[in-house]
Amino acid sequence: MLDIPEQLAALRRLAIKDQARIVGAASAAELSAWRSYFPYLYGYARGGSRTLLWEIEDDAVCLYILRPRNGMLRLDLYLAPFPFSARALRHAQDRANDFNRSSSCEIVWVEEAQRPAIESLGFRTQLRESEYIYDARQVRSMDGPSFARLRRNVGKAQRISDVSLRDYQAQDEVACLALLRNWRDALRDGKGVDVKSHTYMSRCVRNAFAFDGDLLRGTVALVDERVVGFCFGGRMGQSLGNLFVCVSNHNMPLLGYLLRQDFVARSEGIARFNDASDAGREGVALVKRAFNPVAMLPLYRAR
Repeated sequence: MLDIPEQLAALRRLAIKDQARIVGAASAAELSAWRSYFPYLYGYARGGSRTLLWEIEDDAVCLYILRPRNGMLRLDLYLAPFPFSARALRHAQDRANDFNRSSSCEIVWVEEAQRPAIESLGFRTQLRESEYIYDARQVRSMDGPSFARLRRNVGKAQRISDVSLRDYQAQDEVACLALLRNWRDALRDGKGVDVKSHTYMSRCVRNAFAFDGDLLRGTVALVDERVVGFCFGGRMGQSLGNLFVCVSNHNMPLLGYLLRQDFVARSEGIARFNDASDAGREGVALVKRAFNPVAMLPLYRAR
């Protein structure tokens, strides 16, 4: 794990114990980005080549990313301070610029709703990607012609011989991690896709019971009692959920439709779900468009 330099000793590495403070601040700020979901942030922070650090300034969370760049460690803001504070942003910008010995602090992820305030403080923003937002009620019912492909593919997945779904259990960990490795290897070796998400996905599985309340839950798909797919997600805010991780056996691609639809359908009290971006992969986009997104959430980089 990346060591924290003495110059940044006042900052805390993001940890499981921080979830109430971080989740509370994100909810108060009404953050909607998939990348602001705490289980993702925790998994990302535990990466070997980078980490996430945080502090409180002006009652806002300043969340930084520390990573190597050009042979040196570099500090930037991972998200804009939340709930947003111009004073906190200036403080965080000064801290990063002092550490980097430059005036080049950037904010890695900025939501559309934050963009005017960020730009008013002199930052320039550039679109990076857009995330898919689903209406949970519509996905639950799958009514109408716009859901024809989803109904068809969910039906086909349900007819896989002996397939069943149940809640994730602790004894599923080894099988899920093995499936995840096989899924990564199939994408890397068969399609040349560098699956950088493998690290935080594996930490999701390993820490599935470490999060509070309905922040994270999981479903597994079984065929003859063998794990062939799994889906994890949970609540981000009062009415927003997150479809965090969905992986299936590469020989059963339609399971992804079934796992996502079932997860949303069984998430009571959540009106909308964020299913992240498609990472520029047409196959992923094809799956997500079948859920008839009601919005696309643009995310920006600010410099």
